[in-house]
Amino acid sequence: MDDDIRFGGLIFDKSFLFARRASGEELKFTRAERAMLLLLTGNVRKIVTRNRLLDAITGAGSDSADRNVDFVINRLRAKLGDSARNPSFIATQYGEGYVWIAEPSEGPNEALLLIGPVFGLERTASGEPARAFLLRLRDIIDAQTADNQIVVLELNGQAASSKSLFSLEVSFYDDGKCMHCAAVLRKVATGQILQTFRLMLDAAGLPASEPDIESVVAGLKSAMWRQATTGQGILAGPTDQPLELQMHDTARLFDRSDESWATMSEQLSEARRSQPGDPQTELMWAMHLYARILQNPADLDLRAAHEEDIERCVFDHLAVFQGNPIFLLGAAKLLLFTGRGHLALAEQLAEQAFLSSTAFASAFSSLGQIRMCKGDIRSAVDLYDRGIELSVPDSEFRVYLMVLKCAALMAEGDRSRLDKAVAALYALKPVTRLQIGLFVAPPGPLAPDLTLVVGQFDAARAKHAILHLHYVFARLFVREDHRENIMRGVIGHLTERFGADVVPDEVRRSVPRLV
Repeated sequence: MDDDIRFGGLIFDKSFLFARRASGEELKFTRAERAMLLLLTGNVRKIVTRNRLLDAITGAGSDSADRNVDFVINRLRAKLGDSARNPSFIATQYGEGYVWIAEPSEGPNEALLLIGPVFGLERTASGEPARAFLLRLRDIIDAQTADNQIVVLELNGQAASSKSLFSLEVSFYDDGKCMHCAAVLRKVATGQILQTFRLMLDAAGLPASEPDIESVVAGLKSAMWRQATTGQGILAGPTDQPLELQMHDTARLFDRSDESWATMSEQLSEARRSQPGDPQTELMWAMHLYARILQNPADLDLRAAHEEDIERCVFDHLAVFQGNPIFLLGAAKLLLFTGRGHLALAEQLAEQAFLSSTAFASAFSSLGQIRMCKGDIRSAVDLYDRGIELSVPDSEFRVYLMVLKCAALMAEGDRSRLDKAVAALYALKPVTRLQIGLFVAPPGPLAPDLTLVVGQFDAARAKHAILHLHYVFARLFVREDHRENIMRGVIGHLTERFGADVVPDEVRRSVPRLV
């Protein structure tokens, strides 16, 4: 209807009594939930205080549970399929309230996969086995994709009416003995064929022989994953993002939790089994190891083993990446990350990728990090600004570049410009204040919301936070004063609360004057 309001993959009626997903699933909201939705969605990207939310949900007809703002928020998130850690709709602003971060959209969201058009059903004696198979196929694929990704089934033989990233064209033929099924997976934008399969169905709509439906889904998912991750081949546009972000975005297409890298591990492990020694797969595996280290830098043995594997992978396949700028930039990023004396080579590779391709934004990102770590902060910030200008507004790539710019300004000790950069980052993505606010806060009293964040720490978590910031950023800087500027704030805040023992030994060796 014209009065419907669309946010992401959900369509709300004007009163916010109901919402429906593209799959047809309908959601119904309580009075308190409706009041909260009306207030939040009427203030997109603005902080709504807890007191305003409490005023909205209390009153006649409310029960004790409805008078608990956090309880209603959690109930809403559960219905919306939202995550507190990685929100698509409601972000928490600790100490202040909540923010509705989803932007309204005017048209239907693009589906991940359109199953259709479907041909041949009208020529079969009974189309029930075919329909049962298609419904089962849609449900299994949908169960293995993220909540905000849509899988659409169109049973007619007309031209597809839904917009989608991929399409699966299906044909059926009944020879009187069994139902034959043939399907072609395509990338919609180019028409490129990515995968085909053929099978026979029994009367219940189940494959009568190999492959079974689970194998079909695994093959389709693998083909979509590889295309979404490396589909541009050796060509890269000025606004294309780096390999690690492409991989992360692709993983989030197929994951229903916050741990999208677990999905990437599963896909890469299967790809390595089916194509052993494939250079692109091996570099993506190295990127996956890089992400695993970032999740747990405290495991020193695992860290050393993964760093060695990353280094070996890059050098084993470096010659193959010479003609692919995105993979060449990925190799440069990994060599920088290992911290094993490859800074000059990493810069050479990034310069080569920039000069020989149109991958401007990705090159600006990689070159900026290398220049930053070498100590050329002015050049790094200029490169980040150029990348930000090329990046898509509201994209994770832009957020990523803005975080890197903040790191560069923090290393330089330029508090005035850092405060402006941080404010711009928080305005773009409010949840980042909770994620990095403690790290970029200056020494001295913390803001109330960051005080609440630290209040949730114990000594072990404080130690991990210090180690994480040092490993991800500070250790890579050549200059000790830059490392000190990165670490000064967080060490000061956390040692004040927990004592000097929360500073790990490797951090003490890196910035001895701070401890």
